Amino acid sequence: TVVPGSVTTTYPHNTVGYLVVTYPSGNRYRCTAFLVSAYVVLTAGHCIHNNERGGWVRAVEFYPGMYQDTVGGSVRQPYGRKTDFANLKATQEWTQISGPDSFLVTEYRYDFAAIQFRTPFTFTSTFMPVVFNDVTSTVQTEGYPGNLAGSSQSVYGMYASSGAETSTFVRRSDIRQFALASSGGDSGSPFFVAGGAGLANYLTGSLSYGNDDGTVAGGPWYDSWNRDLLTSWMMWTPASAASPSPAPTA
Repeated sequence: TVVPGSVTTTYPHNTVGYLVVTYPSGNRYRCTAFLVSAYVVLTAGHCIHNNERGGWVRAVEFYPGMYQDTVGGSVRQPYGRKTDFANLKATQEWTQISGPDSFLVTEYRYDFAAIQFRTPFTFTSTFMPVVFNDVTSTVQTEGYPGNLAGSSQSVYGMYASSGAETSTFVRRSDIRQFALASSGGDSGSPFFVAGGAGLANYLTGSLSYGNDDGTVAGGPWYDSWNRDLLTSWMMWTPASAASPSPAPTA
């Protein structure tokens, strides 16, 4: 479902954005990322590190709340572009295995990352919190798919999908999988529980992979396994840069 501009500029949708990365090889790719603080966005590890493309990306462009009037129409960037990243963070395991186009499902537990910026995002001070070990059965995701079924036009808008968990077995590998539509470009999208009737919106994981027919998507579950690492990434500010930082780092 397309998310209109009147919605992408409201919370929590304005914390999700279009991400473009450039590798040392010169290759450019699109992904999705989402704000978790005034300085930090989370995304998929494979969006910022790939051994076959030169390792860490050398440039990032992040456009919060970006939307498209119509498919193939004008692209709107209500909060502009952010490029001044200070640090790139990914799990050590991901930096060792990144490169292939596909992985064992169990390896996607390592596929999460953070981009930390030198200056703050100032258009909002409200971010979805992470609830670790959450097992709510239905989640929502929002991202920037590269393709839409039945359309041959350029797609640059935000699209939403919600669905129920399709397998509890993968939780044993710190992964969650849902009946969600996704395509290339959705990588790094948030899995979140949408608040209603006064309830808060909160994050539970992120999207790394989907099946060919666009009905299943999965990715790292934010749980006790990655709690300390994710928390350290999200708490970073330029003022804390002089303090010791837990490995791994860019």
